[in-house]
Amino acid sequence: MADPRRAVLDDLTARMARFDRDGTQSAVLDADAHRAALALYADAVADRTTDAEVLQVLGQWFLRHHYALPTGLGAASLRTARLCAGLARDLAPDALPPDLRALLAGESDPAQATHATAVVLLGQFEETGDPSRVAAASRLLRSLTDDLPADHPLRSGLSEAALQLSSAMLAMKADPADAEALVRSARAALRVVPDSTDTVNALAWALLVRHQLSGGHEDLVEALELTQRHLRDEKGTLVPHIAAQRAEALRMRFEGTRETVELDQAVALAREATATAPSGHPVADAARQVLATCLIRRVEHLDRADDLAEALALCAVIRPSLAKAGPSRAHWLATEAALLTRRAQRSSDPSDVDGAVALAEESLRLSQGLDGVRPVALTNLGSALALRYLLRGDRDDITTALLRIREALAATRPEDTRSALLHAQLTTLTALAAEDGVRGAGVDDAIRHGESAVARLEPGRAQRVSALNALAQAHRQRYLAAGAESDLVKAIALWRAAAEQPAGDAGERMAAARAWLGSALRLRDLPTAVEAATAAIRLLPVLAERGLDRAAQERRLAGVAGLAGEAAALAVQVGRPEHAVELAEQGRTVLWRQAVQTRGDLSALRGVAPDLADRLDGTRRALVASANDPADAERHRRLAERWSALLAEARSLPGFGTFLGARPFSELRHAAAGGTVVLVNVGVGRCDALLVRPDGVTVVPLPWLRASDTRRRADALFGAAGNPVDLRQTLVSMLRWLWDTAAAPVLAALDALDGPVQHRVWWCPTGPLAVLPLHAAGRYATSTPAGKRRPTVPDRTLSSYTTDLGALIRSRRAREAGRSRLLAVGVPERAGRAPLPAVVDELKRIAATVPGTRTLLGPAATPATVLSELPGHPWVHFACHATQNLDHPGNSALHLHDGDLSVLRLAAHDLGDAELAYLSACHTAGGSVRLADETVHLAAALQLAGFRHVIATQWPVSDPTAASAADSVYRHLTVNGELHSSNAAHALAATTAELRERYPDQPDTWAPFVHIGP
Repeated sequence: MADPRRAVLDDLTARMARFDRDGTQSAVLDADAHRAALALYADAVADRTTDAEVLQVLGQWFLRHHYALPTGLGAASLRTARLCAGLARDLAPDALPPDLRALLAGESDPAQATHATAVVLLGQFEETGDPSRVAAASRLLRSLTDDLPADHPLRSGLSEAALQLSSAMLAMKADPADAEALVRSARAALRVVPDSTDTVNALAWALLVRHQLSGGHEDLVEALELTQRHLRDEKGTLVPHIAAQRAEALRMRFEGTRETVELDQAVALAREATATAPSGHPVADAARQVLATCLIRRVEHLDRADDLAEALALCAVIRPSLAKAGPSRAHWLATEAALLTRRAQRSSDPSDVDGAVALAEESLRLSQGLDGVRPVALTNLGSALALRYLLRGDRDDITTALLRIREALAATRPEDTRSALLHAQLTTLTALAAEDGVRGAGVDDAIRHGESAVARLEPGRAQRVSALNALAQAHRQRYLAAGAESDLVKAIALWRAAAEQPAGDAGERMAAARAWLGSALRLRDLPTAVEAATAAIRLLPVLAERGLDRAAQERRLAGVAGLAGEAAALAVQVGRPEHAVELAEQGRTVLWRQAVQTRGDLSALRGVAPDLADRLDGTRRALVASANDPADAERHRRLAERWSALLAEARSLPGFGTFLGARPFSELRHAAAGGTVVLVNVGVGRCDALLVRPDGVTVVPLPWLRASDTRRRADALFGAAGNPVDLRQTLVSMLRWLWDTAAAPVLAALDALDGPVQHRVWWCPTGPLAVLPLHAAGRYATSTPAGKRRPTVPDRTLSSYTTDLGALIRSRRAREAGRSRLLAVGVPERAGRAPLPAVVDELKRIAATVPGTRTLLGPAATPATVLSELPGHPWVHFACHATQNLDHPGNSALHLHDGDLSVLRLAAHDLGDAELAYLSACHTAGGSVRLADETVHLAAALQLAGFRHVIATQWPVSDPTAASAADSVYRHLTVNGELHSSNAAHALAATTAELRERYPDQPDTWAPFVHIGP
């Protein structure tokens, strides 16, 4: 059988020969070869019977590894080479190679051998976790310290060895006294070798350890300043181990501030350190671990799928490089367990949570006797078991989870920064276990732990939100069990404090606001419930912060779907209809309003603070340019935070307190100029139509409209869209239901206000109602007595839609008069989709009706060409296929030649004075039930891009019908060869009336078309 040791020696010898022959550094910097050399070295040191040849090869290998590494990074390899050389000399002094003999010149005294042995013993502790190695090393170093002359050259090496010893003692005991010793040793080493990046790095690390154990903020500040000063060498080159240490310090500071930019900086630095560190050097492995840790934290904070994938890929590289035991492996396995737990939270995949439990259990096994690591292993094991309990309901898991977190708390000193978080975790788990009847788990214990957590976290600390939430939940649980209203009142106060704390996780703050709301309703305290609902609505922009990627924003908003309707319903209930309108406005179209804000008018600010206005303008331009680009995500988040900071600065100026902020009702009411905005609010407790007019709000209760029915009808509409027969049957029933539950009461109220006239209305529905055809509601099969008005919306109104009142106000702004330049885009054939033969004739008819039309047909209608033409054409007509992506509505798109124009791509453009966009395509105003309040569809995107009017469709429409409708609309819009957008609503109403007269029993044919605009 082949000798594996011989194979390693032969490979190392061959690599050294290549390095000596032609200077190939990669030969001796190969990571796998170096790991094999380190493993063989560990065996050789542990087994003093190793023959001299092995030690000679290893000594020469580590010496060449030292030569190949950049200056300042090879100290560890040089020390190991000397040790191997000394051991080889002891076994065969005459056979020692010249290079190793030269390395040992002047190092024959016993002190050097004793020192080298102590360093090896400490290294073996890192590999094995055996505390006896630390004890032995401690005795050796103590004897050297006592006996060595003050001027002995080894004195400088003793400082470094003392640093290693303090580190090992910390891993075993986690005693703040050892942290103090660690900092002292690091400062002493830095005094001896002030220019060494190794000693700078050691001091920074020691300061961070002491910060974590004692919570001293000044240590964190010093570590950040120290690593910033030494981040690059005199040539400006990054020092990788300093960069990795600074990344860790930035991550720690993020824990207290929740400033995303600091976490982004940590990730960027750790990435650069990983890329810069030489292959095979321990710094490379350390940098990867720091990078993975920072990515895990960012996954928890931003929920980015790409960060999760990158962290998992790093784990696949890191774990094989670890020793089989020891503190480093134990700590890393606990970290990897946390990552798998996070993935399991996203996926609910049992295999992920089982893997997390297995890794944490191995970490716990390896951390026996390692008090510095064991609390981390216990904590992460408890978290994984708690999640598995939530997924599977096995009471043994919650029982064991509770036990492990209790053990972690017992093993953590009170002054440790992690102590408060463990108390908070115990609060949650104890309450959960008590609810499930687990013996030994009482809600009073949960409250005691929660109070301890809150007491340890001063106001302003981000982690305080978690502690407040946990304590509030425990009080609520005790209220449910014992019925003492004082507990629920206490819970409400705690949730209020959590929701209103500026620093803290946005999701946890939102959860606090919603729990505050639910508990206030339970006490039937409606004014307090309105306060809570208002707080929750104001948190929506924070929850969907600009720095998140689009998918994460949509996920978070989908998680609070219906909040706007619930908040507005409560305001109506307490007699505050104007506030209800404000809440409905602020709680919907959150993502569109972010875009609108960055396009806001800065002229008033420029008159007062021109420099600030210029900075805001430059930032918003960069912010828009970096949006929706995954490769630019970190820069986009930095710009988003800069925008927020500049906006806060502007709002601090006198008279600018609401600058670019939410509109009050006093402004929103002007959206209804010339008619009525019918805000149909769908709440769980009640539904109402809020008739918004320039002189105020009229509330029309809708007792027969229910949120559950609305969702069911919306699902039915989408489910039937692919089958014309099903769609027609669904619509006939739906239009009657919409009339009975919503439209009829609204029109009765309008008749009472204005008389039996044709009412000008803009429908603004909330929740799933936003995807339903209110404009077509009616009882069409019902015979109408002579002299009576027909019971249908089209016969009694001129209807349009608006996504929100702010959009309608913006669309009313005066525009510069100009020629009606029309761009007509048609794609009759697209690979993978049914042909649209009527498109060619549709565009010919439009061109004949509108002189000077610029036509892009077939291969000419590429996305790039269309986008380049849009700024010069205030009118645009699209005749092509389109799709609505229900899961990710931002990806809904118009399908052009050789590419698509998505919602996000269109919305990114600011076309200024555009007039009308006509979407002669399917599903262009359908939206998504999942994000109904966001109204994310192609029509809304074009309105955001600057078009005052948009004509679109709510469901599929046949090719001939679409062409016929477009021809009719343009004939009604054109006067003396000029287009007039002010006629848009009338033109569409006339067209649908013609279609309805031809196809009275086919609402799927005449009802899909909608107008959005003034």
